[in-house]
Order: sequence, then structure tokens, then C-alpha cells
Amino acid sequence: MARVCRGFHFVCPNELDVTKNPDGTFWTGIWVVAETRAEAAVDDGAYVALHVARSERSYLQGIVKACRRRERTYGDGRPRKTKFGIEFLIKPTDDPLIWPDGGGTGEKAFFYGKD
Repeated sequence: MARVCRGFHFVCPNELDVTKNPDGTFWTGIWVVAETRAEAAVDDGAYVALHVARSERSYLQGIVKACRRRERTYGDGRPRKTKFGIEFLIKPTDDPLIWPDGGGTGEKAFFYGKD
């Protein structure tokens, strides 16, 4: 049985590719996450937290309301090595989050909570 991912932490300086919607929700930009894991996040009420750096609390965070598969390209339109990624629709919350202990390397980490 796969562990339930309760949260996603991404290093995303300057709200890179974040799109804010008129209803207060926002799209996160595109991240390399397994589509099945992202879809489960919607059903499980997982959260996403965007950080300037792993050492700083999140500046934008909230509950996953939807996700969509998006093609990943460079600014000039060239495709990337990993062709598709996931963009999350988030309903924001107010409390900044810390990067999870021992969580991930580089620009992302998953939080599984306590089972």
C-alpha cells in the first residue's frame, strides 16, 4: 500500500509561473510529480507550500483543489527532458510552513505525516 502524500513543498522564488485567479485561488506553475500522486492529493486534501529557499518558511501555501497535466517547455518553446508536469490549483491558507525535516533534495519535498 502506497503512503499518502499529505503535502508538497517546492522552491519557487518570486512566484515563478504562479497564476493568481480572481476567486483567490492560484495555479502553482508546473512541477514534476507523478500524475497519480497529484490526483490523490486532490482527494486526500493535501497541501502545497511554495518557498523562496528550503531554509525559509513558505510564502504561499494552501489546499490542493485540482491538478492538471501540462507540457513543460523552455522559455523559447523547446521541450524539456521530462515532457509533462503537474500544475496544482490551490485554495490559499494563511500559515507559512517549514520545509519538512529530511524532506527531499533540490527544489521539492513530499511530506507524508505520521502514520
